[in-house]
Amino acid sequence: MAERASLNRKQVLILLPYLKNGDGTAVALMNYYQALIKDNWNVDFLNLKNNDCEWSQMVKKNGGQIYEIPQVNKYSKLVRKYIEKIINAKNYDIVHVNIPGHVGYITLKIAKKAGVNIRLFHAHNPFNNLNIKTSVSSKIYDTLITKEATNLIACSESAGKSRFKERKFKVLKNVIDVNRFQYSQSSREKIRKSLKIEDKIVIGVVGRFSCQKNPYFLVKCFAEKN
Repeated sequence: MAERASLNRKQVLILLPYLKNGDGTAVALMNYYQALIKDNWNVDFLNLKNNDCEWSQMVKKNGGQIYEIPQVNKYSKLVRKYIEKIINAKNYDIVHVNIPGHVGYITLKIAKKAGVNIRLFHAHNPFNNLNIKTSVSSKIYDTLITKEATNLIACSESAGKSRFKERKFKVLKNVIDVNRFQYSQSSREKIRKSLKIEDKIVIGVVGRFSCQKNPYFLVKCFAEKN
């Protein structure tokens, strides 16, 4: 059957959209990655699309594999067969799904059939009701996913309640390395000088321009202030 890494390392497969710095889901997971490696886990990644970056090199250096789902229609049999091949190739202890919808669902379903005892679905966003199509799709697949997952996880209480309603879930907050973000007077002065804003009041926003981040509300706030 499946192969085992040396020293009987525990095996986990993480399904992500992308493994790149700048993708919120990837950043959240990679903040936990070092702890898993130190605890003798072998971590593989299954991505919707791959790109070569510092993180991918780190994963390979630590003995992990990075797989890319075929770039075809997500409902294609090729996608299902590829995921079956990956999951059946190893005796995974955990399959951790971070993608809702069809791909997330079939990954959990395949993992269940393969005998993976711990199957996690991790909600990083609230229920998707941006339009009728996404609302109906989310409702269908969220229902299917919760039947295949053994554990439901959310990044916050509000996201979990929005996504899972009355179903039981655990909150796994997005952690950060606080040492990286400690206040530095010298860095502050250097950056402000480089941008020529030494004596300016600066209000910054971190986040992509999408409906989920609600940039229109921010614009309205600035308009009210003026």
